[in-house]
Amino acid sequence: MVPSTLPDNMHSLCKQKWVDVLSQSVLSANLLIDGTPGQLDMMVDMTYPGRSGELPFGQRPVIGDDIKEAARRLEEVTERATEG
Repeated sequence: MVPSTLPDNMHSLCKQKWVDVLSQSVLSANLLIDGTPGQLDMMVDMTYPGRSGELPFGQRPVIGDDIKEAARRLEEVTERATEG
């Protein structure tokens, strides 16, 4: 698990990696809880064009409540990490 705070003496490359992980965590959580409605669907369509044969157009795999709850917890952790 990535710590939510950084020691002051951490090497700058480690700090950069930590910020990258934190940023990706925020984006992932936002996509999973649909913080910006339709953004995940749009990204899936752009990433996998022409794969509509797997699911009828407009249908998406269902993201369960357990995954959404984990994403909300991840979002809370990342928010605390960016405070102060």
